[in-house]
Amino acid sequence: MSDKKHNNSINENITIEKRGYNEQDLIKFKHDEHHETVGYTNDHCWNVKNIPQSSLILQDRILTQLKNFIVKWSPHKSTSKPKESIPLASSSMFSPAFNNALSTANTANIFGLDDDLTMEVFFAALLEWEASYQFRSGRNSHLQRLLNINTGTDRDSIRVAGELETDGELRWSINNGRITGTTWTRLICTVFNLSRMDSLATLANILNMSFEKLYQLSSERNTAKSRFTLQEPTERIPQQLYVPERSLGSSCIKLIEQADIYGTARQKIGSILHYQLNGTDFCLPATVGDSVLCMGKYKPTAHFLNQHLMDQHPHAPVILCQDMRTALKLQHLLEETRGHTPAENIVTAHLGTDLSVLPWSYFHGHHVVFVPAPTKESMATVNLYKDHIIGAHARSFQVFCGFLLHSQPNYDQNGHVEGITDAEDELLRKSMWLDAVERPSWLAQQVIKEAVSDDEYISWGRTLGIFKAPRAHDRPAVTPLEDELVLFTPSVVNVAQQPMSITDVTVQHILPPQRNVLLHGLKDTGKSFVCLAITKAVISGNALFGCIPSTGGGNVMYINSETPKEDFIQRLAQVGLADEISQRLFVLSKYDHMATDCAFSLTEPLFCNKVTTLLKKTNCRYIILDNLTTLMQEGQATQTIAINKVYDWIEKLQQRGICVVVVHHTLDNGNAGTMLAKARGSADTSNRNHGELVLIGSTQILEKKMGTEAVQHAAAQDGLTMGVHFKVCKAACVLQKKTLWLHLPLGASEWEFLAITGADGKEIEFPMNSITTGVKTAPGEGCPSPSPDIALTAPAEHNLSPDQRAVVESLRSGSAKRKEIEAKTGFCEDKVRDLLNSLTAMRIVHKEGQGKATYYALKSIF
Repeated sequence: MSDKKHNNSINENITIEKRGYNEQDLIKFKHDEHHETVGYTNDHCWNVKNIPQSSLILQDRILTQLKNFIVKWSPHKSTSKPKESIPLASSSMFSPAFNNALSTANTANIFGLDDDLTMEVFFAALLEWEASYQFRSGRNSHLQRLLNINTGTDRDSIRVAGELETDGELRWSINNGRITGTTWTRLICTVFNLSRMDSLATLANILNMSFEKLYQLSSERNTAKSRFTLQEPTERIPQQLYVPERSLGSSCIKLIEQADIYGTARQKIGSILHYQLNGTDFCLPATVGDSVLCMGKYKPTAHFLNQHLMDQHPHAPVILCQDMRTALKLQHLLEETRGHTPAENIVTAHLGTDLSVLPWSYFHGHHVVFVPAPTKESMATVNLYKDHIIGAHARSFQVFCGFLLHSQPNYDQNGHVEGITDAEDELLRKSMWLDAVERPSWLAQQVIKEAVSDDEYISWGRTLGIFKAPRAHDRPAVTPLEDELVLFTPSVVNVAQQPMSITDVTVQHILPPQRNVLLHGLKDTGKSFVCLAITKAVISGNALFGCIPSTGGGNVMYINSETPKEDFIQRLAQVGLADEISQRLFVLSKYDHMATDCAFSLTEPLFCNKVTTLLKKTNCRYIILDNLTTLMQEGQATQTIAINKVYDWIEKLQQRGICVVVVHHTLDNGNAGTMLAKARGSADTSNRNHGELVLIGSTQILEKKMGTEAVQHAAAQDGLTMGVHFKVCKAACVLQKKTLWLHLPLGASEWEFLAITGADGKEIEFPMNSITTGVKTAPGEGCPSPSPDIALTAPAEHNLSPDQRAVVESLRSGSAKRKEIEAKTGFCEDKVRDLLNSLTAMRIVHKEGQGKATYYALKSIF
């Protein structure tokens, strides 16, 4: 024996041989003159049961050492909510019906694991798994000693016997089976008379683990104290954890997936672990320490999912999901998409609520789109994310106005959910369950394309009543500069007066310049035919529906995304507009769209810019958008943000003096087809219009017995019978709450006026012979009157202007084409066209033929 070793004899039978530095004491137990047992204190193979009473000194020493590990459980301190978040309109959360529709799986455990009790259950199971691992590998001598405690044979003594079976389950007993158990926690609880939670804390102390290290993230890169290496770390991640003492639900915690975090040299530096317990999904971090990927032993470093890809693709758009599970689901869907690469877009997320510890520099130079989680508190943190991301010099920061759901919701996305508010109903329409998405790459592109600025997002949230609107004294004072803003001054031109009688109303009151009018009805009501009637009245100066005179004309742009090309051409010919194509009527059709740089959609900025340019080139004063549903991308016609973007563009058109007619569908509910009908989708679809016309179709007329007897009789015939209800008409308030009843016979080009009724449904007298045109010379050309006693008279020739007389004189020798009239009068093409239209409206001139064979002739009265 070397001089570093010496013996310490406890009694004549037991000798402890002190070994050298970092060596364990060697214990020798002498049985007799020829036999002895030799072993170490942490050798679990050495049976120390039934030793003589003289060994109690050693056992007391071991027991004292184990007692030094006893600690009390410290309750988990809940993190406080950020005070800098956007103020909420109310402290109440979303309604129970809304949360139930989304499902708790989508609204809970957004940043990790919310429930402290579930976290403690996970921690207890993790401790049992780790203790058995350390015991089996011989890495923890304290566990060996714990299973070999023997303080004597009297009644107050403790004698522990136990083993780890081949299936990994621990089985122990105390005092020859008087107490038995299968967990390390229960053994510590029994031996040291501790509570269950203090036993957990003590076992964690023995294993060099802590509860806080399971979830509390750190910004320190050297937290794990690992030396730099390119070698793969050893993984000590449990695939399954068992909670044997759990009385309800599943006792197994399963690892669903593991998403690794890589350093810039592709070395593994952490992981996101997605676990499931009894149907509850949650994510927790793992970190690398001493070249081992593990949980609970080192304070985990905060990371972003796919942060290495953000560095490798510095120009790729980044979709930052607030919920890690949403990001993982979207990431899997994109990975399964053929041809998708991170250069197109990168999905990321983080764990934890402390944004200050995250490595925001990875967002440098990226376009970032933030996808909030479906809770009010999550939505209110948008400004905090913006501060960090813009502070990291990201190229841009935008927010997606909607929710992406990683788990299946509890509602039919095409149906209605009872018990929710209008705002919550809109949020449900903007929610998408990822598993139901057929084209993930398209979805990612839409999320990026539909994102709005944080200011627009906050404004939208205030509109929905989620965020608190600032009080007047909270708004910053603005001192306008004289060279930037123009104060209102009355125009020197004549201001149109409100008509006091319905007989004074003109087309220009219904469709005034710089205004927009909403026209909506149910499917097959005849919306497109009404639009063509409006077009004809504006272009030709003819009376609208034969009963509402026009005071002038103008070019019209018709955006058609509803009627197929062949049907549209046929309808143009039917109503007599075929010759006006590219003359005064300019049509953009979805069915002819060939541009590859933009979609045929009002939500496509480039498309809107091109339309604006065409309006200027063609000198159009009117534009008809037929219709809103098909002119927007799928589902967007019901979304407030998308609708407001369209109306922002419409307002720019109005500033150019253009009148915009917006065609839309009526909300199909109990009020559909009546005067109380509302347009489908967002309330802003109606709120941002200056006029609103509701179309009532034949089906509703017959079912609800609306209109007069003549109206109901016409509705039973072939053709179109409808009511045009003036719900809002600000330029002619006398029309409001009144309904114009019309009939268009099958194949006919002219509408028949049937009746006009008031708010009470009673017919209002409307003398057809009182209709005058804008030049105050004659009644508008109308359809045949339902009463043969009403005669439409032509004006006297002396009421014509000199130019109109010149055209009339050119036709006295007989009918002529327009080119011939131009040659005779010396007027230019546009002027002749305007004069012929006005004379046609005055019923002095009529057209004969179609296309190039069109002739103009005087009526026999002249």
